[in-house]
Amino acid sequence: MTQPYEISAQVARQYVLGKQGLFPGRRFKGKSGLEAAFREIETVQIDPISSLARSHDLSLFARVEDYSPVHLDELLHSDRFLFDYGTILMIYLRDDLPFMVPIMQRRWESIQKSERISPELRLFVLNAISERGSLSSRDFANRERIAGGFNTIKDTSGALYHLWLGGQIMSHSRDRNERRHDLFERVTGTSLESHTVTLEKAEDHFFRKSLQEMGLATPSEWARNVAVMIARRPSSAEAREIFERFVREEFAFPVKIEGLTSLHYALSQDREILECLASGNTPASWKSPHSTEKEVTLIAPLDSVIWDRARTRSLFNFDYVWEVYKPASVRKWGYYTLPVLYGDALAGRVALKLDRKASTLLIEGAWTEPNFTDDSGYETALKAGLERLRLFLGAERMESRALAL
Repeated sequence: MTQPYEISAQVARQYVLGKQGLFPGRRFKGKSGLEAAFREIETVQIDPISSLARSHDLSLFARVEDYSPVHLDELLHSDRFLFDYGTILMIYLRDDLPFMVPIMQRRWESIQKSERISPELRLFVLNAISERGSLSSRDFANRERIAGGFNTIKDTSGALYHLWLGGQIMSHSRDRNERRHDLFERVTGTSLESHTVTLEKAEDHFFRKSLQEMGLATPSEWARNVAVMIARRPSSAEAREIFERFVREEFAFPVKIEGLTSLHYALSQDREILECLASGNTPASWKSPHSTEKEVTLIAPLDSVIWDRARTRSLFNFDYVWEVYKPASVRKWGYYTLPVLYGDALAGRVALKLDRKASTLLIEGAWTEPNFTDDSGYETALKAGLERLRLFLGAERMESRALAL
């Protein structure tokens, strides 16, 4: 049995953050940097709520200097470097598409068996797209209402969703938050039939991709993460078997983190990175002109680093709840509250609101964690991070009920 490699909790945090392009600071820049960031961070979750900014834009802004949502739209819908997919809507590299097709096909078989879309409706929608080009839900007028969403939706809207989930159509473009769909072959330049990757190979691709994204994980944490990619959650027994295979193949190795009882696993190719961090140094590939000790990074609500709330508590001793769906009367922090990354710690949180009419970023609350030992640099770094956010949001001013600005 391979002996676990022992690391401190701080090294574990730095490794997870660095793998995700967040430590020691932003190291990507511009559109080319956005491409490079996606090759390292693997996926980003899309969310339409934009009371401050959309979660995926905040995630990428946290990693890429001079990030622009326009660049993301180009990579998705012009360059086709990326694509979006899944019941939990994620952005993937185009390189992942051949491996996603078998996942799509498995879903399509399930959709057909459950008769969630009738053959007649399927043909009607596909023929409309074939003849008219890319279409959105609103392009289908005067349709029957069916159960769906938070109430009812048009039957064609349900059909578009299931056809997209089953890989028959793809995201062509977006008009604000509304997706336009087109045929798979017209978006990708390939036919479904030309993709011959087996389901077994497809799942193995995402088994590895998931750990590459997480950097460090227990089998149960990994199973929760990979379930989003492959549309099923591996059992505890299957997850253990997969990690035993990863160790045999020298793809991963066991890691014991100071203060934690559960055994974690890291990528074998990153052992030198862990050793570098353990010696108090920063890997050369992570070098950055920025530092989260000089300017905090605000972490998006659905960011990969905090997506698994149980893992966030374990690694960062930080309990995060996104309270946008909670009634105001039961919120503890605020409607839109973001964790604050200072150095390698989630040191606090801020409640923010963008008043677009007044062009003002409002800081409605600011707190540090009970376990955080405040120092003279934190408030300055927090103000610097908030100022960068103000500029990104295009707000003319910033007002605070919680900080002296």
